Amino acid sequence: MKNFNKYFGIGILVAFLVFIDQYTKYLIVNRLGMTKEIPVLKGIISFKYLENDGIAFSFLSGKTFIINAMGIFFTAVIIYMLFVLQRNINNLKSDNSNFYKKLNILQVLISFVIAGSVGNIIDRIRLGYVVDFIKTDFIDFPVFNVADCYVTVSVFFIFVILIFMKDDEFKLIKFRR
Repeated sequence: MKNFNKYFGIGILVAFLVFIDQYTKYLIVNRLGMTKEIPVLKGIISFKYLENDGIAFSFLSGKTFIINAMGIFFTAVIIYMLFVLQRNINNLKSDNSNFYKKLNILQVLISFVIAGSVGNIIDRIRLGYVVDFIKTDFIDFPVFNVADCYVTVSVFFIFVILIFMKDDEFKLIKFRR
C-alpha cells in the first residue's frame, strides 16, 4: 500500500505539472495569438507565440514521427528509472537518511522531467508541433515553454545531486534485479 500511495502521489504531481504546461500554452494561443509579442519583464522576458515542429533549437524540424517515437521511448526509460528508484528506497537497509532524502528528491525531479516530456509529446501528437512562448530578451536564445523549463531545470539539479553523490551511494542504486 505504501508503494501505491507513493506512485499515486507522483502520478498526481506529474498530472498537475502537465496541466499547468498545457494550460499556459492554451492561454498563449487564445490570448496572445500568433502575431503579438508581449513584454513580461521589460528587457528580460517576453511572450511570443511560436510553433516548433522540431526538438531543442528546432533540430529534426519536420520529423514529427521520429521525434514522437524518441520522446515516448525516452519517457518510458525515465518512468522505468523512477520505478527503480522507488524499489531502491523500499530495499534501503542503510541508516543514511541523507541518501534516502536524495533518492526522494531525485524522484520528484524525475517526475518533472516526465511531466515536461509528456507535455511536449501531447502537443506534437495533438498539433504536430510544440507551442513555445517564453522569449529571453537579454540574450539571443530559442523561444521555449513551461515543459522545457521542467526538463532543463530538473535535469540540472539531477546532475548536481549525482555529482555530489558518494561512491557507496551509487552502489546502492541497482538498475538490475
